[in-house]
Amino acid sequence: MAILGVLIGTVRDIYWELMDAVDPSLVDQVEHEATAGDGVCRATSAAERE
Repeated sequence: MAILGVLIGTVRDIYWELMDAVDPSLVDQVEHEATAGDGVCRATSAAERE
């Protein structure tokens, strides 16, 4: 039973990590939009979560 509990917990953790993934092109679009504003020189390390 203990092995089953560990397995379920691990599968749940992996599922949540996969659901956190964001399309890299979306991050590029966010960086582009962030630098499009007046007075903004550059944007680095944009991060998104869904």
